[in-house]
Amino acid sequence: MSLPLGKYNFNFNESGERKSIFDIVRKKFVNLTPEEFVRQHLLYYLHYDKKYSLSLMRSEFFLMVNDVPKRCDVLVFDTDGKPYILAECKASSEPIDFTTMEQMLVYNQEIQAKYFVLTNGVITYIATHKDGVLEVLDEIPEN
Repeated sequence: MSLPLGKYNFNFNESGERKSIFDIVRKKFVNLTPEEFVRQHLLYYLHYDKKYSLSLMRSEFFLMVNDVPKRCDVLVFDTDGKPYILAECKASSEPIDFTTMEQMLVYNQEIQAKYFVLTNGVITYIATHKDGVLEVLDEIPEN
């Protein structure tokens, strides 16, 4: 699966040489990096195409892993407040590899989300744990 890059109307801002994009979850302009561009596409996709409420999403969610502060790119909660989707985003020029998968699985030891998403915008992997086995899915489940 690939994200629908270019489909959405983003709100950009430019101040001198600094370019920013409005984060619909954090409700503020953030520095526009290649990774942030992918993260915003994923947030828009989850909200507008998959119907997840913005109030159930977190962008740049901080957590502690083995007493070390970390942050995951996107975390979506279910309506009971339990972690539902954990997503890691990379710039479109970066490959999705074992290191990226390992990073997400380490985060999920703490978070315990039902679904995992790895994306660089061009390539997106979706998976879930089923009977103790990582099962790859064709698409992100709808809300």
